[in-house]
Amino acid sequence: MGQERLQADMDAARDAITVAEDELRTVVGDVAVAPRAAKTKVSEVVQEALVKLRAAKAKLIELEESLELAKRREGKRVVQEAETYLDEVVSEMVVRDGAGTTWTPEVVDDAFAKLRAAKAALAVVKLDAKDED
Repeated sequence: MGQERLQADMDAARDAITVAEDELRTVVGDVAVAPRAAKTKVSEVVQEALVKLRAAKAKLIELEESLELAKRREGKRVVQEAETYLDEVVSEMVVRDGAGTTWTPEVVDDAFAKLRAAKAALAVVKLDAKDED
């Protein structure tokens, strides 16, 4: 599911929650002034509104979790792509002296430092996600 579609579904779920909450508020207000015989019928409407509200909230939670998972997957993919690219660049830029020592330009060292930082940030996101479960 694309991110735009996911966002649209989340917006729809939020709208459904708002509608259900509004219906529930209206019904609860009506119950206070309704005659006793009407309260049974109102009770059915309240139950239906609660079912709709719970379903909409469950859908919203599901969609939000899907979005977070998609973001983590994309982050992991980007980091892996950067790592592959850096490996290719390094293999072309490495300078070896006669003693077998390998030298890399400072820009490559900086790039690897940024890659390690990105991987560390991704690991933190994974830990945070596990803590939420």
